Amino acid sequence: TDAMVVPPMAQIEVRRVTADDDTRLCAGHPVGWLALAVRRDGFVLMPVRQGPPPGALLADDRLCAVLDLSR
Repeated sequence: TDAMVVPPMAQIEVRRVTADDDTRLCAGHPVGWLALAVRRDGFVLMPVRQGPPPGALLADDRLCAVLDLSR
């Protein structure tokens, strides 16, 4: 929640990316996971570089830029 700048009680859904042919989401690095937090006015999306599933102990070097997609 800190990295995505959402409230601590926000529900974050994490999905595995099975093929990343377009690496623009993560500064040229292949994306392995997408974290999504839905808000009333839109959603926040955070790509995560390939590797083990993201979690609270994830090293910050695998996190990509957070995309805040508000209406």
